[in-house]
Amino acid sequence: MKVKIFAVLSFLICFLAAIPPIVSASDNTEVYVITLDSAGNSYYMESFGNGTFTPQEYIGGGSVSGGYNYGNGIGDFDNDGDFDYIMGSDWGSIWLYEKLGPGNQFALPVEVGSWAEGNYPMDIAVADFNEDGKLDFILIQYASLNCELYTGDGELGFTRSVIPDATPKYSAGVDAADFNNDGHADFIAATYGNSESYNYFYVNLGHGNGTFETIKFASYRYTMYWGIAAGDFDGDGIVDFAATDGGIIDIYLGAGDGSFDYGHRIYDAGVYKYYASVDNYDFNGDGNQDIVIGRYGTGRGVGVFLGDGEGMFTHSETYFGGSYYDRYAISAPPYMQNEKPVAIVAPAYQEITVGEVVFVNAEGSDDADGEIVSYTWTFEEEGFSEAGTFSAEATSVSEGFSAEHVYYQAGLYTITLTVTDDMGATSSVTAQVNVTALGAQIKFNPRTLNLKSRGKWVRATIKLPSGFDASRIDLGSVCISEKQTCLIYADSDSNFTKKKAGKRFTKKNARKLKVKFDRQALLEKLAGPAGKKTLHVQGLVSPKSKRSFVSFEGSGTIRTIEPHKKDRKNKKSKNFKKFKD
Repeated sequence: MKVKIFAVLSFLICFLAAIPPIVSASDNTEVYVITLDSAGNSYYMESFGNGTFTPQEYIGGGSVSGGYNYGNGIGDFDNDGDFDYIMGSDWGSIWLYEKLGPGNQFALPVEVGSWAEGNYPMDIAVADFNEDGKLDFILIQYASLNCELYTGDGELGFTRSVIPDATPKYSAGVDAADFNNDGHADFIAATYGNSESYNYFYVNLGHGNGTFETIKFASYRYTMYWGIAAGDFDGDGIVDFAATDGGIIDIYLGAGDGSFDYGHRIYDAGVYKYYASVDNYDFNGDGNQDIVIGRYGTGRGVGVFLGDGEGMFTHSETYFGGSYYDRYAISAPPYMQNEKPVAIVAPAYQEITVGEVVFVNAEGSDDADGEIVSYTWTFEEEGFSEAGTFSAEATSVSEGFSAEHVYYQAGLYTITLTVTDDMGATSSVTAQVNVTALGAQIKFNPRTLNLKSRGKWVRATIKLPSGFDASRIDLGSVCISEKQTCLIYADSDSNFTKKKAGKRFTKKNARKLKVKFDRQALLEKLAGPAGKKTLHVQGLVSPKSKRSFVSFEGSGTIRTIEPHKKDRKNKKSKNFKKFKD
């Protein structure tokens, strides 16, 4: 999808609360970022949509006092179409600034909850965790394995509950996204522990009802991180995350199932030193996720790092100003998680005869949050060499909104359509084609066969449908078959006949082909009680003016009989001679 750039891009820097996935902004929603310093002051920065920003501007309404203000987030908590701002205070309160109008216009902070776990409120992640259409948020605390879920009522009110054992004991950063592609909001918490035993990430996979399944994995070299931000950083349509602390940015690549692999480290002590809290958004409109990082220590400010869509980031600029307190928290607009495109094949099922063209199209395929940029068709088939012999299973690939294909052998085939959207996400769907062989008429001679016969051949006449030339039959492919498996191949010696019966020739435009099968081999296959037997014959024929082959098949009957006992003893009898034929 293409991340929308709105008329007014603002920039909210809070703690590492990267606002939820699964939450998208309307075309009229202002996008901004806010930084929060350790003294409770919040600062607004406006984005110009090209990766640059205005200086930090103090948010009116007064600061929220406290010495350890670490976490915040933004989201439309009252469903009025703009993003409100929420933050934690070390005094046990949670404060919300309602957005009143364009730009830096917020109401005075209102206490909307109080936290009870741990020592300090470390970070906030916003998403609709119970899928009721109203934004909620997760609050993580330092020195607690538990975190708190605040479910929103859509009117700036929240209900608190505790999620046990969902975060590291020494949590620092948290962010939300759909990590396992099941459509439910998940969240991940980073650790700031001081020993290897504490340094784990906790991934909480949401069930869509406010409950979670928690899994954890060790950080790279047991690194401790202050900040974490989730987004698709390498452009593969799967959510990754960046974890930060002074001097480093580590990229962990998502597998799409809730697990992650360590990717790479971006390190430059001169540039990244003193950067910790982090969040992400596409700030320059190039379709790639960028990151902003709050700076502590010398020259408190906000660093902007532009992403290349391949997991790498380049420092663009650091914006200083505002207070001289450390910027321990930063929040950007919601990460608008790309929705996979929907692939549809029309028609989903077809029946054709070999040699006919099958037509398919992608009508109905759609990408709700962007556009489909490519359509790839894969046609499974069993091909033939130019000589007409079977080859191994093969595939044919075509590009475009619609496609066509010719099948040369009977069977049930699968057509796969894969669509790719403008963010690199793909979806696939299949359709089926039931391909039937050309119907040939088969007549056996003799039609009655003695099971004790000692003759050499059983002959078969193959008559093809109008428009097909029997002289173009691949003689090596003709066989008596069972369930599409050849049992007895025809002898290489054969005769062609004209439309007028009785005149044999070997030229083109023949309607019929006479072939011979080994009688004794056939009798072995016909072993069993005497009676009427149906035999299937199949083969390949090349259509006129084409070098490719299509399959034909047909059935004929032979009646088998046991010789009479008297005839077996009297070898001079007329019946015995007939059986011997």
